[in-house]
Amino acid sequence: RVGDLRYEAAPLRLGMLAGNRFCVTLRAVDADADAVDAAVRSLQDKGFVNYFGLQRFGANADAPTHAIGAALLRSDWEDALALLLAPRSTDRPEEAQAKALFKGTRDAAAAL
Repeated sequence: RVGDLRYEAAPLRLGMLAGNRFCVTLRAVDADADAVDAAVRSLQDKGFVNYFGLQRFGANADAPTHAIGAALLRSDWEDALALLLAPRSTDRPEEAQAKALFKGTRDAAAAL
């Protein structure tokens, strides 16, 4: 449900999150009450990281941001790093060389 809309003369700027609130509904959760309570307390205390969206990892057709976010949520660090380091048409020559070296060897120190 979307509401309380109005025109504003000035655009939103980074950090203007006062109205950024939403409700999450979970259905058919397969967990015991203690696990759910612990998860809710953690969410209340620490919040959560949104791993999805262009502002998180930039735009790259070969490494869509939702794929990077999904890899991070699975704790698949190798896949996330490989996606983050996927070649881009806008890479400078030294970036392209380092990314190609990393892709071929998985040696981050050598790529640097």
